Amino acid sequence: MPSPAATPAPRQRATSPTAEATTAGGGATADGGPTDIPLVNADNTVLLASAQLVSYQTTADIATTIKFYKDAMPTNGWTADANLTVETPTATVLAFTKDTRSAQVSITGDPTSSKTIVVITVVIAPAQSLSGKRHRAGPSISATARPMSFSERPLR
Repeated sequence: MPSPAATPAPRQRATSPTAEATTAGGGATADGGPTDIPLVNADNTVLLASAQLVSYQTTADIATTIKFYKDAMPTNGWTADANLTVETPTATVLAFTKDTRSAQVSITGDPTSSKTIVVITVVIAPAQSLSGKRHRAGPSISATARPMSFSERPLR
């Protein structure tokens, strides 16, 4: 008597988002995106993923997604920056820092569907020299520099 064909186990879906630390290859981050920034646990469609930008749509509602990132980012070593965070009823931008990087998580509803759009941008701070001063492009300005008065400006 032939054995019945094995059926795959049903896929488990999280009923509420969790904020667990993630690791590369763990399936909780976007392929090609930062390994320490997770995606909310829901049905997600990644639109773009790179080291500095992750964009995706999720079936999680806005409030759930906001709560997820407020919990998940600190769990992954990020520090919330309340001075740069903006929350409104229809859109939220959460700001975080970690080491030499800053991240902004923009969360808004998609008006054409019942999905939530998440855009995460990561910026790496400029390198510092051994003296601790940041490198700047262009000429430096001394502390005694002052703007020229109208009479001192050269004529063209």
